[in-house]
Amino acid sequence: MRVKLRHQNGPLHTIPYGQLGAVTNLSRDLATMKFNLRFEPSTDIETVRKAAKQIGLSLPEENAELAAEVMLPLKLQGIAEVVDNALVLRFKFTARPVKPTWVQREYLKRMYQVFAEKGIQFATGTTMVLQHVPAPPRSAVDPGQAAVTGVATVAAVELAEAAIIPLAAG
Repeated sequence: MRVKLRHQNGPLHTIPYGQLGAVTNLSRDLATMKFNLRFEPSTDIETVRKAAKQIGLSLPEENAELAAEVMLPLKLQGIAEVVDNALVLRFKFTARPVKPTWVQREYLKRMYQVFAEKGIQFATGTTMVLQHVPAPPRSAVDPGQAAVTGVATVAAVELAEAAIIPLAAG
């Protein structure tokens, strides 16, 4: 005797009963989906919580197909992690097990739109370091070179006074 299991991508696995260990049925009852999103460190958590709750309640009302899949709406669970350049927040919802990733994509599309409207910014993944670079004295600028480059030399000196250096996130 053997068990035949079809993978969601199509392959059929045949397993003799003697080789079976624990079996998990992911297509029964419900699927609770949890996912993290990274926000700017200065993000107001209460604003995100309210926006997520609004999305969780309104999106199924607007979309009958989505409403048929959602069992418990989207909500903010809380802070998952605080890192150098981001505030990582965890969200969750519960859906029927048939299309939970589709439901998640629909929620993410709406979150992206609503968060932008409310001024909630996702983390950029870069760290900006402001560094003061003293400008050379005006007398140090070669007049002959200034005549050739004109305004560009003056602009370059002014930019050097407050350089912004982006650093890749580690």
